[in-house]
Amino acid sequence: MTEPWTLYEKHAGLWVELRRPGVELEAAWLDKFCASLPAGSPLLDLGCGHGDPIGRELLERGYQVWGIDRAAPLIEVAQSNLPHGCWSVGDMSSFDVDGVFSGIVMWHSLFHLPPPEQRAVFHRVAAHTEAGSMLMFTSGTEAGTASGEFAGESLAHYSLDVAEYEELLTTYGFEVVEFRESDPGCGHANIWLTQRALSDESQSQET
Repeated sequence: MTEPWTLYEKHAGLWVELRRPGVELEAAWLDKFCASLPAGSPLLDLGCGHGDPIGRELLERGYQVWGIDRAAPLIEVAQSNLPHGCWSVGDMSSFDVDGVFSGIVMWHSLFHLPPPEQRAVFHRVAAHTEAGSMLMFTSGTEAGTASGEFAGESLAHYSLDVAEYEELLTTYGFEVVEFRESDPGCGHANIWLTQRALSDESQSQET
């Protein structure tokens, strides 16, 4: 199957047309994610695409937003349309930026990565968060690979099982605040809302 970022690079214009501004489905979860975040704090949107709708919404709520995505054409759109954010081409599983974030979002992006890369993402997330930081992401629920489609081309969707996601979160010092499987109010997405433990004794932050 074609690598996902290659498809998004090839069909960037179509994706921008399909993924428009507006968080009607995501608003309630973003409210929960932002509820305990300090005003104006730094947030990271991993697999941000062109910044819509998640990055835009977080910017409009007054946060500092850094977005990372492998598809360069989508990052170029984000830089043009949302200049108040910081948008960079990079890999979710190996990114390295200065500082830590009060919150990290991986919305409909983690499933593009094969299992070894998904596991590596949690290590990178731990290295760029601190006690109290929020992490929200969507995922599958059963280990394996499913075949999807975008722009008429096949696109693999990867997942670990729920137990392994829980194990990874525990290993890297995150506590599950809420997990909703197939949320009917959010397009039947499987959504994890988690927080870095306030008394984290894990050594997982080491890079």
